[in-house]
Amino acid sequence: MLWDSDALRTPATAYAQTLWAISPEEMDRDNIDDFFIQAETGQIYFKIEKVFGFPDETCYWGGYDTQSRIEIKSSIYSVKGQVFISTGNIYNFFQQFEECYKTLKGTATLESYEKNLLIKLAFDGLGHAKITGTFNEMHDLNKLDFEMKTDQTFLTDTLTSLRKIYQKFGNNSGVLVIK
Repeated sequence: MLWDSDALRTPATAYAQTLWAISPEEMDRDNIDDFFIQAETGQIYFKIEKVFGFPDETCYWGGYDTQSRIEIKSSIYSVKGQVFISTGNIYNFFQQFEECYKTLKGTATLESYEKNLLIKLAFDGLGHAKITGTFNEMHDLNKLDFEMKTDQTFLTDTLTSLRKIYQKFGNNSGVLVIK
């Protein structure tokens, strides 16, 4: 792909080129047990691939243990990797994110229990948000630190997707199963 350096000085054009460069189709999104955080210069895609113990056995970290996939694209840098995280971790992020989204202030944090993924979404009170974080492959080998800017208009689908995950997997106690 060719980048027009003059176009990069025009935010709208640069943003359109960025969106074209990292289309959701490229990230194999299927809209089942996943969420997507869109930013001006990148995006984060998170997909739950396997859930252990659902619906009968919750894990120590709350909710159900999962094997999930993370794909992060920030400017020209990207990473795809595997992360073990609980649905309770995702539920806590959803609760924080929903409050931030409503009030336009505060920080929502998603962190894996293995500490190899950290995503913070900080709202500034004016509808803008900064996404910062880090992903470590195998804890010691490679690391991507990232920072992206977004705003509330790009985050509506994220909130909807997180709500669907919560409705399916419940909160830190899992789902209520009536026998």
